[in-house]
Amino acid sequence: MGFPEILGKTVDFIMYDTYGDVDIDENPIIFLTCGHFYTVSTLDGLMDLKESYIINPEGTILGPKPASGVASGKGPKGCPECRKPLRDIHRYNRVVKLALLDEATRRFVANAQKQYLGLLDDVSIMEGKLEGERKAFIESNRAISNPDLSTANKAIKGYKRSGQDLLNRVGFFTKSMAQSEQPFGKINSLIIDAKRRRNVDSSFVFDEAIIQTGFQYRGQAVYLRLNWAILWDWDTIYNDASVDPAIREKLHADIVASIPALKQRCLNLRQSANLANLPQHEIEARVYHTQFVVLELNHQSKESMPPEEQAKREAAIAAVSLAEKESLKECQRICARFPGTTSYLKDDISKASRLLNGGTFYSFVSDEEKQQVYRAMAGQFLGTGHWYYCQNNHPVRITASETLTIG
Repeated sequence: MGFPEILGKTVDFIMYDTYGDVDIDENPIIFLTCGHFYTVSTLDGLMDLKESYIINPEGTILGPKPASGVASGKGPKGCPECRKPLRDIHRYNRVVKLALLDEATRRFVANAQKQYLGLLDDVSIMEGKLEGERKAFIESNRAISNPDLSTANKAIKGYKRSGQDLLNRVGFFTKSMAQSEQPFGKINSLIIDAKRRRNVDSSFVFDEAIIQTGFQYRGQAVYLRLNWAILWDWDTIYNDASVDPAIREKLHADIVASIPALKQRCLNLRQSANLANLPQHEIEARVYHTQFVVLELNHQSKESMPPEEQAKREAAIAAVSLAEKESLKECQRICARFPGTTSYLKDDISKASRLLNGGTFYSFVSDEEKQQVYRAMAGQFLGTGHWYYCQNNHPVRITASETLTIG
């Protein structure tokens, strides 16, 4: 490029000034490693510098803003002419690194969704197999004249194995979705450690709303769903009088021992989901809590007691049942407020209500609406689209046909 051509090159995309016309004292030129050059104001605008820094009207950088994520889906921006990323310009280091972190967050979200849907499929398959496996287990463990506890334990351990393996996988998924495992969380942990160990001063601050808690809540909900399927299966075997008494007694003990921790998990998820504005997970937490309470009441001791103690126990049971009925009514109110994201849970609410009112049958077959929801979730990661953040700071992918908030 000759000297006249250089002077005639447009270097400012705001005022469309050429290199020969621009006042470099007021608007300096930045020469990029790719050989192209532009004014500071042009590149600042291209890189959205004001999104990462507090800048006064004169254009002076006063300090960094908390990192909030770009979520554009386009990755780091580059040279206007050749698109080479501006990774070697100190002025834009923060912008570029935040864009790379944002890109890593989107990959994290996509991978989390894939894992989540795989777990859902495996849980659904297990639910579908329960009845057949239960019948075979009951048939091979009929009551015998001299029940042996060690034999019972061995039989139960083998029966539980597949369910326990899947529970472990769900638990691992939930832990991998923790804040400390996410891109921004990992960077923040490294910086905190550097400050503590090496006395490093860093201005890196990020808005914690970037952290995607929704997948952790989804993992917790799947964990409750799977535990419910397993405990209901055990309860069904326990209620079959033809089964070996030692096996029935062991299953009864296991059910009673499992429920308190599961009820607490429900309460924790209910509170967290409410604070995170994720109504579907709050409903799931309430529904599973009610179902675990039903099992707990069904496995209470039936031993006789004085009339006064019996009256107290019956009053306590009535109070618990009333509280769960009110909780299910709240589920219905939540559905009314958020029909677009919770309508597929209405059938689960009805099932829990029937159990609470004395029902003895539970079907694990998902209705068509719920299956459509899961299929729609899976389809969101096919093809192209753009990412944004919704009002609750959950990543949203916009495609040609639909919008999905992933939470």
